[in-house]
Amino acid sequence: MSIIYDALKKVEKTNFSYPAAAADAQNQKKAVPYKPSKRALLLYSFAVVFSLFLGNIVYSFISGPYKTAQRTETRQEKPQAPSLPPAPVPAPKEAPAAQVLPVKIEETTVQKAPPPFALSGVFFSQDEGYALINNHIVKEGDVVGGATVKRINMDEVELVYDGSSIKLSAGK
Repeated sequence: MSIIYDALKKVEKTNFSYPAAAADAQNQKKAVPYKPSKRALLLYSFAVVFSLFLGNIVYSFISGPYKTAQRTETRQEKPQAPSLPPAPVPAPKEAPAAQVLPVKIEETTVQKAPPPFALSGVFFSQDEGYALINNHIVKEGDVVGGATVKRINMDEVELVYDGSSIKLSAGK
């Protein structure tokens, strides 16, 4: 093994020259950074612009039929604004020919029609029943659409609206 070691030492002495290594270290300190010329910058920018242009052509070729079909559909779907009728012209005011006498108006109670109620479902949880009326979950005593929930059964829900009773049945 010592023969190989001695041979390696001899080769090491002949291959390495220390003054050359020192000169290399000095050259590295004086090295000037690379500064591209104007021509190289111009060629680089031309290559970038050309590649973007080419990429745009390829992209529009690939996605072209889809976009044109989509554009024509949206153009056809636009509804036209309805035209409004001309505003009525007020009639000229005339002086009243006869004297207007006051009239006594009697108060009458007009019952309002109840709003539409839609019973979507009934379910029970423990001891309490719930109903889904007009997309609102209600229980007995709750108010929905101005009506109070009086009773909830499996088949129907009873509401009270302005003193009158309304029964909603679950549609089967």
